[in-house]
Amino acid sequence: MSERIIIRAWDKTHKIMRYNYCGNNSDVAGRNWVIFHPEYDNSGNITFGGFNSPYPFEQFILMLASSVKDVDGKFIYAFDIIQDLRGNIFFVVFDGVKFFVRGDATDKELTSTKWQVVGNVFEYYSPRTDY
Repeated sequence: MSERIIIRAWDKTHKIMRYNYCGNNSDVAGRNWVIFHPEYDNSGNITFGGFNSPYPFEQFILMLASSVKDVDGKFIYAFDIIQDLRGNIFFVVFDGVKFFVRGDATDKELTSTKWQVVGNVFEYYSPRTDY
């Protein structure tokens, strides 16, 4: 069974993380666009996204999820800030092939689930002490 590819996007214009990424495409003029599944308000009106409302690719930073989940069962993404059981803080990097944990002076491949996501480089993070 193959795993589903999960991508989130940091919206540089609105300073918000978008989890409803659908895909991207380019038009005949060579412009690149990002498409999101629609978000709705309580009245059923589309507030963001939709297949007829592409957004400029340059407005977003796309982040791929690894297949590794943290101790709370959340996927770990590129650009996440994670901590180990001792409270050491690390940064998650994706090099196009593998996910790495970057800290101190060395990189190591992200394989263990003994991590806690405490934030990402675009949003506030707070180290945890409760696990």
